[in-house]
Amino acid sequence: MTGMTDQPTAASRDAPFSSELGVPEPEFRIEYGTHHLDVGSADEAMRIYLARKVAAVPTDLLAHTRRILLARRCNDREETLGALVDLFIATGPKGQGLRQRLLDACGAVLSTKHRLMLTDRMAMGWSADTPSPSAASLLPSGKVGSAMIVSRDDSGHQAGGAK
Repeated sequence: MTGMTDQPTAASRDAPFSSELGVPEPEFRIEYGTHHLDVGSADEAMRIYLARKVAAVPTDLLAHTRRILLARRCNDREETLGALVDLFIATGPKGQGLRQRLLDACGAVLSTKHRLMLTDRMAMGWSADTPSPSAASLLPSGKVGSAMIVSRDDSGHQAGGAK
């Protein structure tokens, strides 16, 4: 035996929990058995975690709500707008009550232009094919224009104007 024991030392027993392990990862700080909307600390790790959660599971309305409220609490206009657009995409024509409540809650953070834009889309939602006004939005498909690459010309004219 080398004299090592499995017993904690006096120093490790008396050390505060947070200094030993640091701050837990965001997924361990959210109470999932409940519907608490406040995610605790408003840090970058939590923002990234919620954004990834929304991107991975767009139907998780609790993650959308937490992300929106965290962005609002941080007074981050771009993130708040992007998170709201993502909610509008995820819910489509449904969820108008939730969208309206969250838009009302975030009104002070958003510009008048963006509040009006979201209000105009309240009834129908936001199509994933419609470009987002925010780079923080994760769910738009990015599609702009048509997917058609080549089309057939049946007019009888040859390319280049030659006859």
